Amino acid sequence: MDGPHDLGGRPGFGRVPVEADQPWSAWWQRFTYALAAVTARLAEVNGDALRHVMERLPPEEYRSLGSAGRWLRVAERCAVEGGLVAEGEVPDRARRRAAGLPAMGVEAYPEPVRFVAASRGSLPHNKREPEDDNRFTVGDRVRVRDHRPEGHTRLPAYLRGRQGEVVLVNGVWVYPDSHAHGGPELPTWVYAVRFRARDLWPGAGPHDVSADLFEPYLEPIHD
Repeated sequence: MDGPHDLGGRPGFGRVPVEADQPWSAWWQRFTYALAAVTARLAEVNGDALRHVMERLPPEEYRSLGSAGRWLRVAERCAVEGGLVAEGEVPDRARRRAAGLPAMGVEAYPEPVRFVAASRGSLPHNKREPEDDNRFTVGDRVRVRDHRPEGHTRLPAYLRGRQGEVVLVNGVWVYPDSHAHGGPELPTWVYAVRFRARDLWPGAGPHDVSADLFEPYLEPIHD
């Protein structure tokens, strides 16, 4: 999914500001992430689906809300799509509270629809025991496929079509491209692949970039 969240390697955004290594400056901003995490658990939204909730924010909202604002919106969407509140109930309650009006009763809101885009009872740890042999080994040259799914993926867009070398076999993990949409876990091998920065971006320095990539993202390079 090519969304506003996939900023790696995109030009035109300038330097990333860092202020004393503090991404949030106020307590309420830190609270938004915890709120989203708790709401996701109550709504039975797994971690992969939670990422996709944020990815589905409209680009203009994603860029303008800031980190804390995005997590607040994610908490709201999880609550709605998880059937905890009705569509429009959260902003309506916020408006009434700001105006000093009493909250409306539950009967005033339509019956919410249960969330269907995430699996139930997800585990906090997504690593699994291998059932099949790994296709690639350390030292293998690989090419990143032109993988463009409609929904969630962990493949950064800037790596599509690039060549690299496997430097670590990183075990078997739940495949997020399926898990984020309520599909089977499809435990899949993951590899750390090293790329030369100059192969990714013209004019880059002589350093390397490593990325953890799922096996379906890769294809072998045959000499």
